[in-house]
Amino acid sequence: MHAERLHSIARSTVDAFNEANILQRIDALTNAIAQRLSNPSEQSYDQTISTEAKSLFAALGELEVKNFPPTWKKIMSELDLGILMPDEIRGAVEEAFKKRIVDSDLTESLKRLRKQVATKLQGLTKLTEGFDAVGIEKDDLSEEAVEFDVAMPRESINDTLPGFSKELERLNKQLSVLSEISKDQREPLKINSISTNDFTVAVNINVDLGEILAFILLAIAAMRANYRQKIDALQNPALEGIPTEALAPIKEWAHGYIKDEIEKIVDRLPEECPDAVDGKKLDSKRGLVIKALEFIEKKQEAGFNMEVRVGNQDESEDEEEGLDDAQIAAIEERRERMIAISQKTAQLKVIEHQDNPILNITHSTDDDET
Repeated sequence: MHAERLHSIARSTVDAFNEANILQRIDALTNAIAQRLSNPSEQSYDQTISTEAKSLFAALGELEVKNFPPTWKKIMSELDLGILMPDEIRGAVEEAFKKRIVDSDLTESLKRLRKQVATKLQGLTKLTEGFDAVGIEKDDLSEEAVEFDVAMPRESINDTLPGFSKELERLNKQLSVLSEISKDQREPLKINSISTNDFTVAVNINVDLGEILAFILLAIAAMRANYRQKIDALQNPALEGIPTEALAPIKEWAHGYIKDEIEKIVDRLPEECPDAVDGKKLDSKRGLVIKALEFIEKKQEAGFNMEVRVGNQDESEDEEEGLDDAQIAAIEERRERMIAISQKTAQLKVIEHQDNPILNITHSTDDDET
């Protein structure tokens, strides 16, 4: 695990909770319930409780932690920090209301929740202070930066540096294809960082390619989820014992399904990414783009995690000082695009490596992986 990335996760989480006053909002809700407990005949407290609950839920809905990339969320889960995820907190509050018999049960549940959250935040605060003390920087991106991160499971590259190097070459080839259909002038792909500890690579890309990749990753994730649902339906225990040869038509159907769905994703690119995709370039390279998407889908099937990260999009008046309206509008447009990229990435889920991927579909990109 990157110490720098862990530092970023810890600091970003603590800052998000402090800025949203989550602990104070839990306290306010708890106090409102306690007041009703002390004055059960006073009906005005019901409205106060409703107001405080809505305020807490609204703040949780806007909490920046929701927009963390999937690999950050996985790290939080591995560190037993799941209670700091907004949906977990909201779920705990709703469960407390549902299970209460009397208001005293509810206040005790909320106090326990508050203590859990506060303890985790205190631990993260101490962690960031320790990182600061020994000079470990945060793995932060500048506001203008866009980065494509790929984490490769050790099993898929035989846990070797040559295997890692070969995958980097394949990745560069397919990213170059997608870069060529963007409106922005194509630039050589530059590696920001490589870690041979967990076989991850971070590539610096422009906002056009970031927008294209964010859409592709989310669309392929939806396609894979739908595909898995169909396959799971075929794994009913009642179907056990079916001869292997009987599965051949299913494999043929599955391959055709993925191929057809990938072509539909390519067709949607100009509409979904109008500011990023050059339609004429896409038409001229359609076959290569389809292969690039097949490559991404195949690597996800092998357990590769891919995500697009962007710098924090804080609005700054200093940044716009001295600029004309057109320049300010351009900054705002770029900021909106970056936020949209971040929101798409936040919807992705971590992909776990599977020793036996369902049906193990082989794409035409296999011939290119040499």
